[in-house]
Amino acid sequence: MLITTVSVYRQVFDRVVVVLRHEDDIEADVRARFADVGCVHAPLAHLGMGHSLAAGVDSVADWDYAFVALADMPNIHPDTLRLLRREIEAATDAAIIQPQYGGRAGHPVVFHRRFFFELSALSGDRGAREVLERHSDVLRRVATDDPGVIEDFDTPG
Repeated sequence: MLITTVSVYRQVFDRVVVVLRHEDDIEADVRARFADVGCVHAPLAHLGMGHSLAAGVDSVADWDYAFVALADMPNIHPDTLRLLRREIEAATDAAIIQPQYGGRAGHPVVFHRRFFFELSALSGDRGAREVLERHSDVLRRVATDDPGVIEDFDTPG
């Protein structure tokens, strides 16, 4: 599933970074398929998603923005990623962009670099939710007709 998800993002972005748990053994597969995709290990990932997110953001500190995506959401359409990219690049201020489908918030969430410090300080299992809540004034939700932004394959349903 990770290879499929990375393939979608590589259609839109020149630079992609995958965050892996220390015990993951998929890095060789990722590098064999995508020589230019970065792999970052999050040694504290077992303590929650916040640690993985922090490790990923630390590895892209020089980027203008970062798309925070989930490996188990491979059905996102490349045109949706292009739409979100246009939104963040057109923003005249530090924004957070989040897609919506059918009124439901989805992924990926795009963070302007202004929020990298807060993201890199995350821990535990709440992920970036607290950053979204703290900065709801700059959160822009973008309606899309792409159900892939909410299709998460690790849910029981």
